[in-house]
Amino acid sequence: MTVAPRRTTTGKQADPAQKLTIELAAQLRDLRRRTGKSLRELERSTLSSDSSLSRYLAGRALPPWQVVAVLCEEGGGDSARLHDLWSRARQARATARIGDQPPPGEQSLQSTVVSKVGVRRLPLRWLVAVAAVAGVVGLLARRRLARA
Repeated sequence: MTVAPRRTTTGKQADPAQKLTIELAAQLRDLRRRTGKSLRELERSTLSSDSSLSRYLAGRALPPWQVVAVLCEEGGGDSARLHDLWSRARQARATARIGDQPPPGEQSLQSTVVSKVGVRRLPLRWLVAVAAVAGVVGLLARRRLARA
């Protein structure tokens, strides 16, 4: 019996990155079963939230290598084999992201909208400066009220 390739919600076949992430997730679920621990218990050792662990085990997100290493250690898995699978999934995801970028010379929809509307992103240092000024103004106002 052959199994049809998994399809995404858009109806297209899963890309290689998604396939590798799902394969890694299956291995991680097996390791989790072997540990006998709940997601809450694994939170402490992996330094990840239980919701993040849930996404990793479902194949919806690629976990950081540190999480995979801890699960491998606690579940008694082959870290070299899992590192190879994790590396291939990470590389496939990076390649897919590069492929999602518009060809040189073409603007993305977001940059087109931004240029048409005239909205620009402010540098982070400006936002920090505005927040600092607002904090100082608030502090001075509070002191003035306290004196009155």
